[in-house]
Amino acid sequence: MSTGLVGTIVSGSFLYVIAIINVVILAGIWKVFRRMRAGHFDEAELEDQLNNRGFMNRLLGRVMKSVTKPGQMFPVGLLFDLGFDTATEVALLVLVGSGAASGLPWYAILCLPILFAAGM
Repeated sequence: MSTGLVGTIVSGSFLYVIAIINVVILAGIWKVFRRMRAGHFDEAELEDQLNNRGFMNRLLGRVMKSVTKPGQMFPVGLLFDLGFDTATEVALLVLVGSGAASGLPWYAILCLPILFAAGM
Protein backbone atom coordinates (compact mmCIF):
# COMPACT_ATOMS: atom_id res chain seq x y z
CA MET A 1 0.00 0.00 0.00
CA SER A 2 1.43 3.40 -0.91
CA THR A 3 2.03 6.10 1.68
CA GLY A 4 -0.47 8.44 0.02
CA LEU A 5 -3.21 5.84 0.22
CA VAL A 6 -2.55 5.14 3.91
CA GLY A 7 -2.62 8.86 4.69
CA THR A 8 -5.88 9.24 2.81
CA ILE A 9 -7.48 6.31 4.64
CA VAL A 10 -6.33 7.57 8.04
CA SER A 11 -7.51 11.13 7.33
CA GLY A 12 -10.83 9.97 5.93
CA SER A 13 -11.43 7.63 8.87
CA PHE A 14 -10.67 10.42 11.32
CA LEU A 15 -13.16 12.71 9.57
CA TYR A 16 -15.84 9.99 9.66
CA VAL A 17 -15.26 9.44 13.40
CA ILE A 18 -15.59 13.18 14.02
CA ALA A 19 -18.77 13.25 11.91
CA ILE A 20 -20.30 10.38 13.92
CA ILE A 21 -19.45 12.09 17.22
CA ASN A 22 -21.01 15.34 15.95
CA VAL A 23 -24.19 13.54 14.88
CA VAL A 24 -24.50 11.99 18.35
CA ILE A 25 -24.05 15.41 19.95
CA LEU A 26 -26.57 16.96 17.55
CA ALA A 27 -29.10 14.25 18.43
CA GLY A 28 -28.72 15.05 22.15
CA ILE A 29 -29.16 18.77 21.59
CA TRP A 30 -32.14 18.08 19.30
CA LYS A 31 -33.84 16.04 22.05
CA VAL A 32 -33.42 18.90 24.51
CA PHE A 33 -34.72 21.34 21.89
CA ARG A 34 -37.83 19.21 21.23
CA ARG A 35 -38.55 19.02 24.97
CA MET A 36 -38.16 22.80 25.19
CA ARG A 37 -40.67 23.32 22.38
CA ALA A 38 -43.08 21.03 24.21
CA GLY A 39 -42.87 23.33 27.22
CA HIS A 40 -40.42 21.40 29.40
CA PHE A 41 -37.63 23.97 29.62
CA ASP A 42 -34.76 22.81 31.79
CA GLU A 43 -31.93 25.33 31.57
CA ALA A 44 -29.54 23.16 33.58
CA GLU A 45 -30.06 20.19 31.24
CA LEU A 46 -29.57 22.38 28.17
CA GLU A 47 -26.41 23.92 29.62
CA ASP A 48 -25.09 20.47 30.55
CA GLN A 49 -25.77 19.16 27.04
CA LEU A 50 -24.05 22.15 25.45
CA ASN A 51 -21.04 21.82 27.75
CA ASN A 52 -20.59 18.14 26.80
CA ARG A 53 -20.46 18.70 23.05
CA GLY A 54 -17.24 18.02 21.20
CA PHE A 55 -14.64 15.35 21.82
CA MET A 56 -11.90 17.79 22.85
CA ASN A 57 -14.32 19.67 25.09
CA ARG A 58 -15.10 16.42 26.87
CA LEU A 59 -11.39 15.79 27.40
CA LEU A 60 -10.35 19.36 28.18
CA GLY A 61 -13.60 20.80 29.54
CA ARG A 62 -12.17 21.78 32.92
CA VAL A 63 -9.22 23.55 31.31
CA MET A 64 -11.45 25.34 28.79
CA LYS A 65 -13.66 26.70 31.57
CA SER A 66 -10.62 28.50 32.97
CA VAL A 67 -10.52 30.73 29.86
CA THR A 68 -12.65 33.73 30.82
CA LYS A 69 -11.19 36.57 28.72
CA PRO A 70 -10.51 36.80 24.98
CA GLY A 71 -6.85 37.58 25.63
CA GLN A 72 -6.41 34.20 27.27
CA MET A 73 -7.12 32.54 23.92
CA PHE A 74 -3.98 34.03 22.33
CA PRO A 75 -1.62 31.28 23.60
CA VAL A 76 -4.07 28.63 22.40
CA GLY A 77 -4.15 30.26 18.95
CA LEU A 78 -0.37 30.51 18.91
CA LEU A 79 0.01 26.81 19.73
CA PHE A 80 -2.60 25.93 17.11
CA ASP A 81 -0.71 28.02 14.58
CA LEU A 82 2.56 26.24 15.34
CA GLY A 83 0.95 22.84 14.83
CA PHE A 84 -1.17 23.78 11.81
CA ASP A 85 0.02 21.47 9.03
CA THR A 86 -2.44 21.57 6.15
CA ALA A 87 -2.55 22.29 2.46
CA THR A 88 -2.76 26.00 3.26
CA GLU A 89 0.60 25.96 4.97
CA VAL A 90 2.12 23.88 2.19
CA ALA A 91 0.79 26.37 -0.36
CA LEU A 92 2.29 29.18 1.70
CA LEU A 93 5.67 27.46 1.71
CA VAL A 94 5.47 27.03 -2.07
CA LEU A 95 4.72 30.74 -2.47
CA VAL A 96 7.60 31.67 -0.17
CA GLY A 97 9.95 29.34 -2.02
CA SER A 98 8.97 30.72 -5.41
CA GLY A 99 9.40 34.24 -4.05
CA ALA A 100 12.90 33.38 -2.87
CA ALA A 101 13.72 31.81 -6.23
CA SER A 102 12.59 34.93 -8.04
CA GLY A 103 15.00 37.09 -6.04
CA LEU A 104 12.70 38.84 -3.54
CA PRO A 105 14.47 40.28 -0.48
CA TRP A 106 14.24 38.27 2.76
CA TYR A 107 11.93 40.76 4.49
CA ALA A 108 9.44 40.60 1.62
CA ILE A 109 9.47 36.80 1.77
CA LEU A 110 8.74 36.82 5.52
CA CYS A 111 5.59 38.92 5.01
CA LEU A 112 3.52 35.89 3.95
CA PRO A 113 4.32 33.66 6.95
CA ILE A 114 3.84 36.59 9.33
CA LEU A 115 0.48 37.41 7.78
CA PHE A 116 -0.49 33.72 7.98
CA ALA A 117 0.44 33.61 11.69
CA ALA A 118 -1.42 36.88 12.32
CA GLY A 119 -4.52 35.43 10.68
CA MET A 120 -4.41 32.49 13.03
